[in-house]
Amino acid sequence: MIVYDEHKILFILDGLDESKLRLEFDKNRLNLTSVSESATLDVLLMNLIAGPLLPNALIWITSRPVASSQIPSQFINRVTEIRGFNDVQKDEYFQRKISDPETARHIISLIKTSRSLYIMCHIPVFCWMAVNVLQDILLKGNKEGPKPQSLPTTITEMYLHYLRIQTNISSQKHGSTSAGGTQCTLMSNKDIILKLGKLAYDNLESQNVLFTEQDLSNCGISVTEAATCPGLCTELVEFEYGLYPKKLYCFVHLSVQEFFAALYAFHEFENNRFDSQKALSRRKGSSRIDFLKGAIDSALNSKNGHLDLFTRFLVGLSHESSRDILQGILERTNSSSECHKKLITYIKNLKRKDLSPERCINLIHCLLQLKNKSILQNDNNEASSDTLLTPFQCSLLAYKFIISEKPEEFDFRNEKNIR
Repeated sequence: MIVYDEHKILFILDGLDESKLRLEFDKNRLNLTSVSESATLDVLLMNLIAGPLLPNALIWITSRPVASSQIPSQFINRVTEIRGFNDVQKDEYFQRKISDPETARHIISLIKTSRSLYIMCHIPVFCWMAVNVLQDILLKGNKEGPKPQSLPTTITEMYLHYLRIQTNISSQKHGSTSAGGTQCTLMSNKDIILKLGKLAYDNLESQNVLFTEQDLSNCGISVTEAATCPGLCTELVEFEYGLYPKKLYCFVHLSVQEFFAALYAFHEFENNRFDSQKALSRRKGSSRIDFLKGAIDSALNSKNGHLDLFTRFLVGLSHESSRDILQGILERTNSSSECHKKLITYIKNLKRKDLSPERCINLIHCLLQLKNKSILQNDNNEASSDTLLTPFQCSLLAYKFIISEKPEEFDFRNEKNIR
């Protein structure tokens, strides 16, 4: 509640994460007190937040955690986290979005067959994506419904289906649908898809989410091409000084950008062209297991988790099911089962003591992309042993209880190996 007797001004700074400003709260820069004094935008913003400038003003900032972490805690009075949909609201969303009640009930039952995907539906954009993907799969299924193997069971598969659907929609809209079906349509759009992937990947490390026409041009994307990608890339208009409009572009959601970045990185690696050091630590020519380990190591070394979802997608793209969905872009190769066994062992045996719960949970989500049911097994035995659990094993145990639909009892007071 705003007390107007004390506060005359309210500043609402919406989307701090979309700003390219670097906020470095150095004491020597926090000395601006006069509203008539000229200063650069970053200095103005920092002094407004820290208090020297207009100390009685209220400031409300919306941002993703990655960007808001730039602000020292002593300058923050209250943090409100938007949690998304609860289970009841998820079902309500599906029922409102889908006109046919029977289809809505069917889709709700389908999404609930994958506990991890149903949990992900607390994010509204993921709920929207799930509706589009599952409706499309149902329409293409026979009278008995879609085959179980055609339903997405991981977040990677959901985004792969979304890309497939949006590519088909774009091709139909612009009269370029291929007579050879989805695979041929994907092949004919492979060039622009990989260009979008390069755009996403090149801006991953800098955490840039808004792109100029020059940014697009640097990746070989014309304005016309960008306009043919509905659902993937959106055009915005930013007015500078109120006179000269400047067009900016962004992906429809940050997660879509991270997916495209992973798709590009994986495709380039598989074709032995990947030699960028921007987000991954392994060099060109390394094996697939080394490539994935490098991605995981890079994500673990990120303080704010900006590589978490990218790494999750990267691991998911290494699964054979990804090639089945995206035939025409990802080529079929030898089985990855041996690579995945090594990756599971590598993650489960991580002994690092500096792993935060957030990084550990992301490792679990990476493993879930491999569709290996043994991942969540045997953790109770590990918890009952005399060996001290690693941070990852503790998170794995906690995650199992979180996703369990049936109540389970586990008395941590009796476990000497959990600290």
